[in-house]
Amino acid sequence: MTVKEHVSYSACYNSYLDDLKKDSTYWIVRRQYMDSLNKWREMDLRYVSNYDTKFWKLEDEMFFDRDKSKCLFLTSAIDQDTLGPDYVKISAGEKVDGDWKFYYASYPCNYFLGSTILISHTTQIQLLIK
Repeated sequence: MTVKEHVSYSACYNSYLDDLKKDSTYWIVRRQYMDSLNKWREMDLRYVSNYDTKFWKLEDEMFFDRDKSKCLFLTSAIDQDTLGPDYVKISAGEKVDGDWKFYYASYPCNYFLGSTILISHTTQIQLLIK
């Protein structure tokens, strides 16, 4: 990617994100998902129990379908131990009978350890770092 292409992509992406944040659905889904995630942590559910030992963040990006009844979003976690893996988790939401339902465990999780990506615990892909 050239510098010009990168600048163009960044401007387009930033514009998309700015427009997304003006939509009330974005904030409703984001708040409800955070409430659900915190409730799951309090219940000590296996899939989110490690969030107590990692720095984690619900990323700003959210990807809706056309009628905004389904979405995907990203949660990132940075391990405080430099030897531990970092990861990005894909989660989903779906509006069912007027309420948002969230799916956490059914989507893949991509782990990053040094210059290696561990995808779904099984496949390893080496990154080429220039």
